[in-house]
Amino acid sequence: MLKKICDKLLLRPFFFAFLLLGALSLAVHLTASASPGFAEWIGKGISPFLRSLLAHLSAIIPFSIGEALIALLPLWIFVLILVARAVSRDRLRAARLFSAILSVPLAVYTVFVFSFGVLYYAPALPERLDLPQKQITAEELYDVASFLATRAEEEAEAADVRVLSGGSQMTGSYRQMNGALLSSYARLSEKYDFIHHFPIATKPVFFSDAMAYTHIVGVYTFFTGEANVCTALSDFSTVYTAAHEMAHARGIAREDEANFIAFLACTEADDPYIRYAGYMNLLQYVGNALYATDEEAYRTLWKSVYSERIKSELISYNEVMERYAGSFASDVADRVNNAYLEGMGTQGSVSYDLVVTLAVCYLQAEK
Repeated sequence: MLKKICDKLLLRPFFFAFLLLGALSLAVHLTASASPGFAEWIGKGISPFLRSLLAHLSAIIPFSIGEALIALLPLWIFVLILVARAVSRDRLRAARLFSAILSVPLAVYTVFVFSFGVLYYAPALPERLDLPQKQITAEELYDVASFLATRAEEEAEAADVRVLSGGSQMTGSYRQMNGALLSSYARLSEKYDFIHHFPIATKPVFFSDAMAYTHIVGVYTFFTGEANVCTALSDFSTVYTAAHEMAHARGIAREDEANFIAFLACTEADDPYIRYAGYMNLLQYVGNALYATDEEAYRTLWKSVYSERIKSELISYNEVMERYAGSFASDVADRVNNAYLEGMGTQGSVSYDLVVTLAVCYLQAEK
């Protein structure tokens, strides 16, 4: 029966299978957006298995498959145009080519929904950690920033951090950093059941310098299960980005929550430089929030609390970022990323900064 319908419509049978999967995925997506309980059920059942399967399969390849697919996109388009022109006069072949092409986004959408998309609608991290929701004052921001700056300096001393041109350097290799973060996530997964752990690390982006112009420093490629990291910026930023993308791969979808879990993972590490990176990156977020709330208090913090080493690190980081500032690519990438995040029910690109509220509430509760 299906074959007769396919023959009549000139379509491939597998297209209807993907069409049904797409419809099912849309139904699951809409249901998850309306029901955090349903989203959590999918997030604890199918999603971890699918993310782990994809991550283990892609880990066989030493380079980023996601990056390679994007880099070769012009070639795919060129080949597709040639094939389309070749079959354009044959109605049957043209229709079947069209159905094959349309099956790809349907398959990608299905993988997205079941592996990662539903996680945006699961219960928020403050609810899971029983953290209060409140307005953060400038005084609280100052106190937390002071704490973070003090801890960052302590870890910098332990790691013998030296800030040179371009910032400090991690004490080990990128591979060793991956190993240390994997150990941290193994411990975190024992504390928190919503963090799914598997021993797959991040992959550095080969074209990191080009990627830096987009101001996107890391990407979790859900359709390959890869956590990709731009390595063109300061090392302490690279470490934190790796921890952030690992958080996405382990089931933390929202950006502020991935930032916070990255902080926990870094400060859980045995390597003092990785702990330093965790405190420094969170200090940047809290310090920026304090500057926006009370500029004078921030100036006092800078003069009275920040060590010369921390000041040098932050200045070096800003100098590195200046090299990649004001590009057309960064404007386009930010708009696309903002539209995606808003489409998933978050506050858009600004959601990265919401880690400040999480951090202040958590650190106050820990005291």
